[in-house]
Amino acid sequence: MEYVVGVDAGGTSTTAAAYDWDTAGLLGRGQSGYGNALVDYAVAMEHLREAIGKAVEGLQGTCRLILAGAAGATAGGLNERIAAELSDFFHCKTAVETDARLALEGSLQGSDGILIISGTGSIATGRKGEIIQTAGGWGNLIGDEGSGYDLVRRTIRLMTEDANHGRPEKPVCRKVREFFGVPDTRQVIGYLHSHVKADIAKASPVVERAAEAGDPDAKRFLSEAGEALAALVTCLANRLELPAGFPLALQGSVIRNVAPIRNRMLEVLRETGITCSPVTPEGDLTCGAWHYAKALEKKQSAAHSS
Repeated sequence: MEYVVGVDAGGTSTTAAAYDWDTAGLLGRGQSGYGNALVDYAVAMEHLREAIGKAVEGLQGTCRLILAGAAGATAGGLNERIAAELSDFFHCKTAVETDARLALEGSLQGSDGILIISGTGSIATGRKGEIIQTAGGWGNLIGDEGSGYDLVRRTIRLMTEDANHGRPEKPVCRKVREFFGVPDTRQVIGYLHSHVKADIAKASPVVERAAEAGDPDAKRFLSEAGEALAALVTCLANRLELPAGFPLALQGSVIRNVAPIRNRMLEVLRETGITCSPVTPEGDLTCGAWHYAKALEKKQSAAHSS
């Protein structure tokens, strides 16, 4: 038996799954803690090894490839270091890409199109043939537009503007501040700088519920988030010169569950002449490793034959 292992190593947890090389059938799964090597390299590697070990436990045969989609892995060449260590540990070929690349493979299953991710953060990645390009994904300091984190950031920015002008606190701002459990805007800023992105983004449902209740500021933030995501998709559609009707895969809790953001994004795309077919992939995105491995084999075979 031959198989491929896909690893989704995120900022919260790591999931690994083994797939039969011939049928893509699921053979085993494993889970562990966070896999973002930028947080703590040694701990992230321990989690990666643990999750992969559980996924392949008891399997007989040869592992053709381990593909890890790891958050933060491409920073400072960490992907090469992680790949080398995993290859030495499991004695097989290993590749490390971004978590967005793994999600692209799993969502589009090897076809051309664009994947837009909006959850805690945001990023868009697309493919046309062998060309793969990305827009966004610059992190929460300057990017993550249209994400859950961004909804909260927009609300906090409104807090600071009102504080500057001595204006009364807006309702949505008060609700977010109370979610953080602090008494004033200054301490909201302190909370912002003393907590990680995921902790800040946990307040995004507060903004979403305020919009549902008719709060004008919250509704504006959701609309602007949809516009920001549309801009990312437009960048890639134009750069890749994708044909009309290309598949647009939607991933992440925000874009999939917050209808006003999703609908505004699609509305803006139509207004700008970008026609696409939205799809909401189901199942485990670690299956992207199987599609990645098959495409790699096909490319290598073509190179050898030429």
